Amino acid sequence: LCRLVELITSSANRRQWIEISGEMGFGKTRLAKEAVKQANGINLLPVLIPTHCRAQPFSVIRLLIQVVVQDLSGSETPPTGFEEFADILKPLSEDLDVYMQTLWFISAPRSISVPVPDSDPQTVRRLLEKGALLLLRRFSEYLPNKVLFLDSYQFADDASLSLIESMGVISEGWPMTIISATRETKDRCIFNQVVIELDRLS
Repeated sequence: LCRLVELITSSANRRQWIEISGEMGFGKTRLAKEAVKQANGINLLPVLIPTHCRAQPFSVIRLLIQVVVQDLSGSETPPTGFEEFADILKPLSEDLDVYMQTLWFISAPRSISVPVPDSDPQTVRRLLEKGALLLLRRFSEYLPNKVLFLDSYQFADDASLSLIESMGVISEGWPMTIISATRETKDRCIFNQVVIELDRLS
């Protein structure tokens, strides 16, 4: 707990990736919440990743955008149209305008039919990658006391894993401090990562 509080409070300028790993029931989520309570002025932005996300490409990116929009709007009711969605994100930056259609395409409610922003899948991926990175960066500048918490990160889909974990390398630093809680410590290289491994308590 002391180590995590230290990392959260001292990483404001470095914006680290902090991984909490351990078996189910070891208290990873509780640890993150308690650490934030002790880190004065810091608030958690939780993204809970359910098991079905593993089989749905970009499902974690979808959740991430939805959580940011919900936090900005202060409402649990998601936007039902593009204009409402764009208005919520407008305070962050005009730089997002070029990516807004792509962000909406990924995060819009399933009941709404949204046209693909480009016919080329690789172009859509590039727009999503740059748009998601810029969204987090501008969100962090707008609300610098937020820490992103990716809960149950072991259930993240491969497309989201690849996109999220490339952010640190692309921008030579994370757009904001990120805590991931996972049951699986995979053999992967995450930029500027600190790992806290939990063992069973006596």
